[in-house]
Amino acid sequence: MIAIELSESQWIGLLQGDEYAKWSYDAAAALYDYYENYADETGNPYFLDLVEIRSEWVELSENEAREACNISHWNTEIGLEEHEEVAAVIMVSKGRCLIRQW
Repeated sequence: MIAIELSESQWIGLLQGDEYAKWSYDAAAALYDYYENYADETGNPYFLDLVEIRSEWVELSENEAREACNISHWNTEIGLEEHEEVAAVIMVSKGRCLIRQW
């Protein structure tokens, strides 16, 4: 196996270049932050797998996320903890989020 460390801009470029996912810039940057934090917290490197990310995450509007997760009150001010009971949620930008599909 050959492993290389990616900069944030390289990571974003690879995700945005995935013709099957069509990630927005903000979503790709949010995923970079998520996996960088994961690697820092666990001490284990994360090896980028576009198919895995595409299979696990979906970028949705707030309304789509509410419907997908059956959340009646979507509070973007509280952080992730309250919504994580239903799904892993990353707020991407106003009105957009990433949901980890279980």
